Amino acid sequence: MFHFIQRLFRGTGLRTRELLPHGSGDPFHSPAQPGADESTGLPGLPTWRRVYLFVFGCFVLWVVLLVVFSRVFA
Repeated sequence: MFHFIQRLFRGTGLRTRELLPHGSGDPFHSPAQPGADESTGLPGLPTWRRVYLFVFGCFVLWVVLLVVFSRVFA
């Protein structure tokens, strides 16, 4: 992808390094601090892993309820 951007601006006189923030070598890799975005701010779900598991569990519950109710009321 980065090579595509270089080829795109090759003839314009604008260099791709002028588009990047100062000191960034790789535009597609931002160094993230481990645990920086780990907190969700939700009272019962402190980590994103628990949020994802909760959402997936709700989805599975709805699918099971749909199957059960479609058989009961069919």
